Amino acid sequence: MAQKRNKTNYTGVYAREHESRRHKGKPDICYDICYRLPGDRKLIWEKVGWTSEKVSAAMASNVRAERLKQARVGSLPSELAHLTLDDIFERFRTDYLEVSRKYPQDAMSIYKNRIQPHLGHLPLLSITTVEVDALKKAQGKLTAESTKKTLSLLGQIFRQAQRWGMYEGPIPTDNVKIPQSDSRRMRFLTKAEAKTLLDSLQRRSMNLWRMALVSLYTGLRAGEVFTLRWEHVNFACGTITVMDSKNTENRVVHMPEQVQQALQQWQEESKGKAGYLVFPKQFTRNTPRTEIGSNFKAIINDCGLNQGIADRRNCIVYHSLRHTYASWLVQAGVPLYTVQKLLGHKSVTMTQRYAHLAPDQGAEAARVLSAVVLE
Repeated sequence: MAQKRNKTNYTGVYAREHESRRHKGKPDICYDICYRLPGDRKLIWEKVGWTSEKVSAAMASNVRAERLKQARVGSLPSELAHLTLDDIFERFRTDYLEVSRKYPQDAMSIYKNRIQPHLGHLPLLSITTVEVDALKKAQGKLTAESTKKTLSLLGQIFRQAQRWGMYEGPIPTDNVKIPQSDSRRMRFLTKAEAKTLLDSLQRRSMNLWRMALVSLYTGLRAGEVFTLRWEHVNFACGTITVMDSKNTENRVVHMPEQVQQALQQWQEESKGKAGYLVFPKQFTRNTPRTEIGSNFKAIINDCGLNQGIADRRNCIVYHSLRHTYASWLVQAGVPLYTVQKLLGHKSVTMTQRYAHLAPDQGAEAARVLSAVVLE
């Protein structure tokens, strides 16, 4: 009687138990692989071996990857078959990151510091799940979120190489378990903490104070503040138009009076006009910033806002200003849908993290219903 093949966690790898043979008190398991060669629709099945022969599902997956690699080498032009990850990344940087990404420096830093030292010199065809697993382990004490970003970038490089016809075969990150974690920052500033921070910023750096004021009272991301231009600031209507935001959609936010006053005064001092950045990089006229700088962190530390905080998710950083803006709005009873639009979230799911801060809508609904019934 033929043994039933069962899927494993590895693509194209199947397991079947021997009807009678045992290994270490359990049924002996045979691992088979299946694959198709380039340009051939026929499915090839191949037996790799038994558990009693020290064969595992992971080993079978590696054999399958090797078979596909050998087939790809034969079908790819020789000059492409020897391209290294560094070679591909150079085109990925110039033709993809610097064209499609708003902040390509982040991805370039991840590649240079985390991926290149381990895989940069290897031909793409020789990078399999085994090498990616080793890369994952090499991340050491990095957070799960940082490791996730590393593996995600590597997968993007391979997928882009496929689109360019420079690589054929499976994406080696697909069968690697991606670490999951909740890295969202939940702490927001109290009114007293916000005043302490703003007062300190105003004494030590007017530019940082203005940027912090904008993010705290309009919810703009750091990148949106860095790319804000004077033509996007409408003093007559009291609004800021956020162009090409993270979710690719423009949005309009309203400026409280203190933000309007600060920006109007800054426009007069800097002689700002259409076509120019509101907050250019220091010592430049119109070069955008790429980071908030170390002074902001130093001022936060001097204020003691992160003193005794062990979990980095509870530390105050520049992004905490936007988080505080949203938290204050929800606490004031502003509907989550409105907050979603003001933040520029693509779906309300991202805004749900603030739901627990909302006033008790259920109790209010009960009071309204009681009033209706008793009329």
